[in-house]
Formats: sequence, structure tokens, C-alpha cells
Amino acid sequence: MRLRNVNDARERMKNTDGIPRRAILVMAAILVSVILGAQAGTRSTHQIFAPTNPLALFTKNLSNSDRILANAKNARDSSVKARATSSTTGRVFSQDNTMLVHRSGVISSDETWSGDKTYYIESAIDIAQGAVLTLSPGTTVKVAKGQTAFIVRSGGTLVSNGTTDNPVTITSAFDSTDRTTPDFGPEAGDYKAGVVSGRDGVVRLSGTTILFADTGFISYGQSNLHAVQVSDTTTGIEVNDGVALLDSTTISQSIRGLDVGGGLVTYRGTMSSISDMAIRACVWGSGACSVDASYTNWNSIDGPVGAVCGQVQTMPWKFNGAIISNQNVFAPNCDGSPSPDTLARASIDNFQQRRTSRAADCTNGLEDACGADSAAFTCLNTTLSGALSSAPFIFPIVDASGNGLDTFFGGLQASVRAYLLSQAAEYPDAVDMAGHAYIGYAKNVFGATAAAFNSCAP
Repeated sequence: MRLRNVNDARERMKNTDGIPRRAILVMAAILVSVILGAQAGTRSTHQIFAPTNPLALFTKNLSNSDRILANAKNARDSSVKARATSSTTGRVFSQDNTMLVHRSGVISSDETWSGDKTYYIESAIDIAQGAVLTLSPGTTVKVAKGQTAFIVRSGGTLVSNGTTDNPVTITSAFDSTDRTTPDFGPEAGDYKAGVVSGRDGVVRLSGTTILFADTGFISYGQSNLHAVQVSDTTTGIEVNDGVALLDSTTISQSIRGLDVGGGLVTYRGTMSSISDMAIRACVWGSGACSVDASYTNWNSIDGPVGAVCGQVQTMPWKFNGAIISNQNVFAPNCDGSPSPDTLARASIDNFQQRRTSRAADCTNGLEDACGADSAAFTCLNTTLSGALSSAPFIFPIVDASGNGLDTFFGGLQASVRAYLLSQAAEYPDAVDMAGHAYIGYAKNVFGATAAAFNSCAP
């Protein structure tokens, strides 16, 4: 009986829920030594994202012999970098910098974020009235899935002071300096937006890169972007109201480039690898909603043809260092409705058809039709002279005898094109209000032409 009890005791020492008791004792001893060692000396602390909850962080004291264990695959420590695989998405939440700062919520007083830190946005940073948030050169901002990085409220200000050599970067939480493994990399739409500028909010971004958002930048207020790069998005930049100067701005690797539903936008920069429409704007005649996109590099020999719709001025444009201007004045409307030049062309064609019809009536003995042609040209000459007298450029004339009719439309296009080219500013230092006025002039001239030919048709 005693021998049996001894054997039973040994078995109990041997296994506890299938784990050797000796192994448990060894593990306990190691744990104690690690705790005592942490109290005795300082070791670097690395932070990694929890595999099932990217907002929760774990810390682990590391020595040269330690390995990161985060209940996830592919975790590793290399050049002060820790990663853990998300069990819900199969992608890696990236941490490339030991100085990781979690932020969310309202900023109500002035702050400056440091360029030697990575800021992880758990939920949107709301910049309140009177507050200024400044991003120093080199600042990296990583945004949680489905969130927005910055919302600038009325009276709030966001200033990003990146440089060519040390840019400010706003990117996905999945992004890392190593994007060579597609299964673990970021993708367009990882988060909602990089920056949202509310009405009467002020945004000034310089030397800033925005990556992997659904929409890189959204503006309802006053925005000034210089040397900003937006890439790998669904929509690069969206403007809905206010004024926006987008200078030396590049939008690339996106479905849509610039989407304008309201406001005045001056765009100078580059469009590259846009799969849908590079610029979408309001229909012609919408009032304070237009895009001056002169001197844009389209990275295509076709320039803006087929890449732009709505109330947009694109002349001249650039390709391979050359400045090119051989294009129509007006882009087609995005909704398929006729643009001003299409309406003017249709009214001239209708005028000609009516002349032919009335001439046939005269031949067939309708005496009142015989003087219709002369009356129509007298009306046209008077109406056009009055309607276009205030135009800021020379326009062609159709005299009372009809001379000049056949070349009128081509001459009008050439005059408007030459005027727009002479007025376009390649390097505006503010939203070029004159450029938007020129767009209005062009629209009004073709509108007046259409009205004159329609009203004077015999």
C-alpha cells in the first residue's frame, strides 16, 4: 500500500493537466529571474499590437535572448520594430518606431507633434476652434482601420511642416517601411480620410504624404497644400466648398484623382495612374464651383482628354517637359449634359438648317420667307455685338450679309483659347481667383453665342 501511494505521488508530481511538474517549476524560476532582472537594470521596452485588438498594446522587456511572443504568427523584432498578425484581417499592424504615441479625441489648445515619434490615431483628432496643431518635419501618423486622422473644425488650424527630405507621413496602421510582403501590406481604403477641413477650418500642408486612405484629403473650408503627395486611395482629394490651392500636388495610384462638388480649386501638379476620372467637377454654369488645372502634368500624351469632366480649365498642360495647348476649351460635363461649346455649336447648326429651310420656302413662292435670311443676319450681327462687347478678348464677327458665318465657331474657339492661355498663371501663390473668372468669361461667351443664334434663327 505504501509503495502504491509513493507511485501515485510521483505521478502527481509528474503531470498536472498534462504538463510535467518539473517544467512548471523551471518556468516559474525563469519568470522570477526575469522580474528581478527588470527591477535590477533598465531594458528597452518594445510595444506591439495585440492580435485581436489593434488598440490594445502589450509591452515586454527584451534582452538579446528574448523573443517576442504575442499570440500571433510572424511576429518579430528587427531594428527596433515589432509586429503582430491580426487574427481578424490576416494583415500586420505595423510598428516601425519605438516612440509610439496613442492619440484620439479633441485638441482644444495649441500642440506641436514631434518628428521623432509615430502617432497612432485610435479615433479622429478633432481640432477645435482656436486650436493649432502643428506637425513637425518627419512626423509619422498611423491611422486605425475605418478611422479619420484629423478633423479641423471651424476656427481650428492644422499645419504640417514637412520637407522634401523629411516629410510628414499620414498612413495606414498596416503600413511599414517594408512593403515587400503583399499579404501583410496596407491597401487603399484602410482608413476613411487623412484630413477633413471643415467649413471655416484652416489647413496648410507642406511636404506631406498621405497614403492608403479611402479619401486622402477632404475640404469644406480654406486649404493650402504645397508639395503634397496623395497615393493609393479611392479618391485622392475631395473639395466640397470654400477655396483650395493645391500647388505642386501629386495624386497617383488612385481610382479617382480630384473630385469637386463645390468651391473654387486651383490645381498645379501631377496626375498619374488614375484608373477612373482624374478630375470631376460641377456641371458648366454651376456658379462658384470650378477647377483651374492649368499647367498640370498628366503623364500622358493625350493630356486631360478623357480624364476630366465638368467646369474645369486645363489649358495649357504639360507632358515630358513640354507645354501643350491643342485641346478644346471645355471639358464635357460629368453627367452627360451638353457643355457650353456643344450648345453653341448646336445653335449655329440649327441657324444654318433654318436658313436652308426658309430658302426652300422662298423658292416655293412664300414671299415672307424671301427676306428672312437678311433679317436673320441683321439680328445676329446686332445681338452678338451687344452680347460680346464686354468680352475681354477679340471675337469674330458675322456681318449683316452673313460673311464670317462659316468660320465663326472655329474663330470663337481660337480667340477664347488664346485668351485663357495668356492669362493662366503657372505658379500662383494663392487661389487664382482671376483664373476662375476667366473660366466664367469663356462659359458666358459661348452661352451668349448660343442664345444669339437661337433667337435670330430665321
